[in-house]
Amino acid sequence: MISIKIAADRPSALYRLGEKVRFLIGVYENEKPLKSGQVAVRLSSDTEAVFHDRKYDLAAANPLRLEWGMSVPGFLRCTALAAGAGQEIKGEAAAAFEPENLLPVLPEPEDFDAFWREGIRRLAAVPDDARLERLGDHCCAQYECFKVSFANINDTRIYGYLSVPAGKGPFPALIIVPGAGASTSAPNTLWVKEGVVTLLMNVHAYDPPQDAGAHGELFRKLVAEKHYYCHGLEDREKYFFRRAILGIYRAIEWLARRQDVDPDRLVFSGSSQGGTMAFYQAGLSSRLTAALAVVPGMGDHGGFLIGRHPHTARFPGFSEHLDTLAYYDIVNFARRVRCPVMMGVGFLDDLCFPGNCYPAYNALACEKTVINAVECGHALDTDKYYGQFFYWVRQKLGIAQKLT
Repeated sequence: MISIKIAADRPSALYRLGEKVRFLIGVYENEKPLKSGQVAVRLSSDTEAVFHDRKYDLAAANPLRLEWGMSVPGFLRCTALAAGAGQEIKGEAAAAFEPENLLPVLPEPEDFDAFWREGIRRLAAVPDDARLERLGDHCCAQYECFKVSFANINDTRIYGYLSVPAGKGPFPALIIVPGAGASTSAPNTLWVKEGVVTLLMNVHAYDPPQDAGAHGELFRKLVAEKHYYCHGLEDREKYFFRRAILGIYRAIEWLARRQDVDPDRLVFSGSSQGGTMAFYQAGLSSRLTAALAVVPGMGDHGGFLIGRHPHTARFPGFSEHLDTLAYYDIVNFARRVRCPVMMGVGFLDDLCFPGNCYPAYNALACEKTVINAVECGHALDTDKYYGQFFYWVRQKLGIAQKLT
């Protein structure tokens, strides 16, 4: 079995401008270094601008050492490819050069605040019409669960699930938004067992069916022509996430007013799409007291213009509609966040590149903490990193640390 292992010479993989990272690149068969063949090595800025691309003879050196630096802040990705058992074997590592100095490429729209104030004003003109449906199959002596929905702009509704601990409270509360894809069709009961009111909100305008087949078909129709991230790109007021952002903003306002919720312990938690929504809501709402944003997307949309990181190739049209995306760039929301924020970043993330995460983090003027998952892509190691994330969330919720 052929494998490729790459490591930077510092466990942190953090470097200053003027320094060089030394990558150790090894190609192995059954854990023994190969003595023949070639390995193709590419060095790039977060897979976008390519600095070095050549093949190396494994008979001459294996493992091989390759030194490189960057003249501007950014993420240097080392990718190695070799042939094995009729397929291409890949190895990757990355190093960050002064990521704390990454600034957004494009300016903020002058009417950014006015645009979102007007959206909230239009939302306020629509009665909440909050609807709760008790879900008996999910309830127990410890807690109760409900399907919830709220009226939203454009004659739509936004849907989610509420889990409430037994007792009078007031309880701390956690708002969760899932990653991209079809809606979640069941309540979150992880946190309610620890005495936390939990509100899980989906981004879609449809009520997720309990039948998996029907749910899947509904989502396939939604993305039949293009991914929902591309819906309405031609108009900032018609863009998909405007309705989702405002609907979830309404849900948070409603949650904060509940008698069984402690408004001083109102925390947001999300990963990927949910991490993006953490920036959106923390930037718009004064209700949130802390926000966890793991591998957030939708940041520094102009980064590809200078070769910093790719534009989101999975979403055709992004690079042609930067004017619209400026109103949805998490960098511009980050400047308005006042509650504490923790962010998680995967150095090898090919969906939410670290180069698009850090400009938003650097724009934060609040208490902030970043966890660098040097060896991870979009899915961060659960045992290693989520323990840290959830410890921080528990602190912000004011609940005892879970020991098991």
